Amino acid sequence: MQGENDNYFEIYKQLPSLNEIIKAARTHWTAAARQKKDTESYIRGCIQEAQNKGHLTAVAVPVIVCVTFYERTKRRDCDNVQAGVKFILDAMKDSGIIQDDSRKYVVQVLSLVRNADADGARVEIYDAAFYHARLEYIG
Repeated sequence: MQGENDNYFEIYKQLPSLNEIIKAARTHWTAAARQKKDTESYIRGCIQEAQNKGHLTAVAVPVIVCVTFYERTKRRDCDNVQAGVKFILDAMKDSGIIQDDSRKYVVQVLSLVRNADADGARVEIYDAAFYHARLEYIG
């Protein structure tokens, strides 16, 4: 799980799909709350690990967040997999990586689902102004 961005973190397990989130919410509100708490706690641990390694720093400018989900099987639809973005953004906010997950601070979320040998995700954070300038240069 490697890319070219210096501001990133990796998640080493599969996040809940939209179907799993809905199932937990329909079971009981405490099941959904527990799922959210446990998932975000795990992601915050991944964020802390990346900070300790020097791969991730807090940002104070509007950003574009790029998430690449890695899936061992093709059983889960792309839209189901991408529901994990909510947990990721909330954990980033709680960890102080981004000020808020509103569109004022996160102007775009791009996601990709790829086949891989192991489940997980790579989250890359780009300065939105730099990213847009780069796209205009290329385009």
